[in-house]
Amino acid sequence: MRELRNFVERCVVFQQPMPLDDADRPAPATFAQARQRAIDDVERRYLAELMERNDGKAAAVAQQAGIGRAHLYRLLRKHRLLGQGR
Repeated sequence: MRELRNFVERCVVFQQPMPLDDADRPAPATFAQARQRAIDDVERRYLAELMERNDGKAAAVAQQAGIGRAHLYRLLRKHRLLGQGR
């Protein structure tokens, strides 16, 4: 997850475009909000891809992502991905 955060930070710092799902969202009020929105977007896309590749098998996704299953489930709930890929 640290690599993911570093990637997002580089994109923000070097002003590289990161496609967002909802282009109509209002711009965040602060840099911290913009950074968090970008991190959330990348997390969601990353987890959705892993869920698809691993047929929704949490143990395989957690191992591939390098996180514990409890943390994986928290992230899946946060990004509303629980139950996808099955």
